[in-house]
Amino acid sequence: MTQYLSRSIQLDRAPRFFADFCLLKVFTRSAIFFLALNSASAFGQAASCPFNASSVLAPAAPISTVDGLLLHRYSSSFRNDSLTKKISRPTANIPEAERYITQHLVRLDIDGDGEFGLTDSIIINRHLSGFKGTALVSNLSFAANAKRKTADEIQSFIGLGCPQDILRDSVHTRALAMWRKVQVKGSCSGCHGADYLDLARIGSSDGTIIRRALNDGATQQEADDLVVAVKALRTHFSMPATNPLTFRPFQPGGELLAGSRGIDRDISFGQTLLPKLPITMTPRTDGQPSVNSLATSKLALRELLAIDLRNTKVGIVYPRWSADIFNGNEHGTLNDWIADLAREPANAADRSAWLALQDTYIRNPSDENFWRMFAAVDKYTADFTPVPMVVPGNYVNDFTQHKFKSALVGQHLMRTQLLSRNTFARGSMAFSYIDESPLRSLFASNEFLPGRDMWEVGDTGRARLGKSPSGIGTGKDEPARDHLAALQLPSFVLDSQRNDKDWNDTEEEIRLPWFWIGFTFDPSLRRISRSNSTQVGEYLVASLRLQRMFMHDAFSQAYRMATAGTQQAANPGKVPGYAPEYGYFMGYGREVINWDFYPRIGETYDQTTRDTQAALWSQFVSNNFRMNMYLFREALANGTARKSDGTPLDTSFPFCPAKRHFDTYQSEHRTHDYALMRALAVDMNVTLTDCSLY
Repeated sequence: MTQYLSRSIQLDRAPRFFADFCLLKVFTRSAIFFLALNSASAFGQAASCPFNASSVLAPAAPISTVDGLLLHRYSSSFRNDSLTKKISRPTANIPEAERYITQHLVRLDIDGDGEFGLTDSIIINRHLSGFKGTALVSNLSFAANAKRKTADEIQSFIGLGCPQDILRDSVHTRALAMWRKVQVKGSCSGCHGADYLDLARIGSSDGTIIRRALNDGATQQEADDLVVAVKALRTHFSMPATNPLTFRPFQPGGELLAGSRGIDRDISFGQTLLPKLPITMTPRTDGQPSVNSLATSKLALRELLAIDLRNTKVGIVYPRWSADIFNGNEHGTLNDWIADLAREPANAADRSAWLALQDTYIRNPSDENFWRMFAAVDKYTADFTPVPMVVPGNYVNDFTQHKFKSALVGQHLMRTQLLSRNTFARGSMAFSYIDESPLRSLFASNEFLPGRDMWEVGDTGRARLGKSPSGIGTGKDEPARDHLAALQLPSFVLDSQRNDKDWNDTEEEIRLPWFWIGFTFDPSLRRISRSNSTQVGEYLVASLRLQRMFMHDAFSQAYRMATAGTQQAANPGKVPGYAPEYGYFMGYGREVINWDFYPRIGETYDQTTRDTQAALWSQFVSNNFRMNMYLFREALANGTARKSDGTPLDTSFPFCPAKRHFDTYQSEHRTHDYALMRALAVDMNVTLTDCSLY
């Protein structure tokens, strides 16, 4: 069949009837049988490509004997009746085919040589007939200026939905020129990313786009051009209607859990875990603890790690994409995805290299092209508005740099979602596939995973912005805008911030969601930073406890320890060893719920609410203690939780906090729990001299 398809150019020099007869003969004898086996997968790959020329009004899977033939005739210069003659399909709208094809010529340019021609239609027909690999391009001659000539390049382009090369579209070239134009505060691309897909996706109104563009130095014509281009992207991707004032990208499960207070949403979160963690969360009726053996521990571990962090609803409010104080005080915040200070190339050579990477990505927004662009941020861009280090070692621009890189990741996530692709952030340890990819060489360190910037937004918001210059202001209790002014952030940043909140609350507003977002991308917390406080989630624990979100706290720490103890991606170059490191989670009396810890002004919770939360929390924490002890014992026995000298990987298991927890919440299982703790102490070669366990 490849032979016939590769010779179809010669057939088109014969009379039309003969050419069509030969093509149909080939398709009916072999392609139809092949399509019966492969049509689902072929359509799945090309669902977004405009191949269904016969089904304009009622979209259906394109087939080579109809849609392929229409495209082939069009590429052979057939028009009007000669294009559609003797072609029919139930429920199809054949007369509309010519208009449809004409509208999508740019996207039908499969090889990227600047026109839709015979080579493109042959490739499309082969694809619709199930051809893959070299069979897709064998015996074809490509123009010298073709951008895609290999099977991999072409399959990737089709897999992406045949994205329009906006660099060849006058609507987009005008908008991109404005997008990249460096104004007083930098360029739009220096804060948002390669293009304006994010404005289209979040539902930015025409008025908002024009107002903000004019405020940033654009002319009226440039602002109008951007509006037209944003609308074109919305149409191209058939984007859903969205309200940018309420839309919070990537909020797990698509919405926030019910409840006006943190504690209410925390209870809702605990209740959503009941059916997901039946071993852990369901009390037994035979007098035994829910987790009472190595076997039940392994079942509990499997249930825990089966939870999809990025799709399980939580009570943590994710940031809006772009905050704008024009919409009210609530929107005067640094807690959004868009960088507050732009990053721009420092010289002409860097600008040329940076824009070339962006152009490549825009033409073909594959994961590989994204990572090549992402990895070059530090090489080719610099702070356009450097902020002086008022506090020694306190480089404020670190915060906005991490926001910019997070926005790049976020924008690519939006794009992949619109393209129905799930290859970018796959698996519980998102981006760990980089370890086994040639892309790893793009990054300076093999220790960390790209994408750690989301966590670092929260951490640099704490460690960089959180520091107050000595002798200036009153520290974290001062109004947020005054605090930022003392750090010498530029006036356009200060003007975007509300001044009726102190920095303590503002910092917490930033910390918690960004820590949680970072946790969902690397739940082990080991591939983010060498900092021990990061690797045990110290400040995530503090933020969740401050909000009285004890279930979120316990769950995140349990998931962290489980991932670190079992996932190879969390332990590059090592064999995973299950040695739970509790750290800050069970320090300072946190083994029991302490309502006097960081009391909040005006905080009142009725006893029923407290008891409901405590019942969920204690059931989870008690059984997680047990699960970890059983699994730690097994790992010590098989050597995976021991160092080369035989000592345990971790010697800080919190025996005393565990005992106090059990005594407070599940004293009925004291015999089982005390025996388990004593056995673990023997395995660890630890002498218990306190806590009444010896």
